Amino acid sequence: ESVDDIEEGLEHFKEHSGSVIIKRMRHKPSVEDIRDYLTEYHLEMDYYPDVLIVDYLALMGTVKNHKGKYEEHEEIAHGLRDLGGEFGMYTFSAGQINREGQDVVNITPAHCQGGISVIQASDGALFIAATEEDLDNNQLQVGQLKIRSNKKSSKRVTMYLS
Repeated sequence: ESVDDIEEGLEHFKEHSGSVIIKRMRHKPSVEDIRDYLTEYHLEMDYYPDVLIVDYLALMGTVKNHKGKYEEHEEIAHGLRDLGGEFGMYTFSAGQINREGQDVVNITPAHCQGGISVIQASDGALFIAATEEDLDNNQLQVGQLKIRSNKKSSKRVTMYLS
């Protein structure tokens, strides 16, 4: 879906909630680029957003060179988490499953693009998966990969879509 399709789909929520702003950023934005944008946003609107969703972490860049993707993704994940604390908002990033996770029902951090570095740096991580049977029944499987400061739970939840 394009950004326009997403904006159009969110229109029906407008009466019952706050505004949703979608900001397109340059290729490989850094955490500093997002911090600069949030500062400009605050100057214009006189408040910070409650939620920041980044789609997605692996498409971001950093201001310094790293030896490998692990260190780069870890820096970005920590930076996004720190932005949440700095600006008093929740931060989320979408990710995707790597090749090893294709057609896997029991998703683990090893199946996540960017690997364990992204999961370790986050306060929480969930997965959404669907088998062919799930898709036929209009449902998704949701499970917990990590929740910081909470007891570990591997309980899966089935969400039915309307």
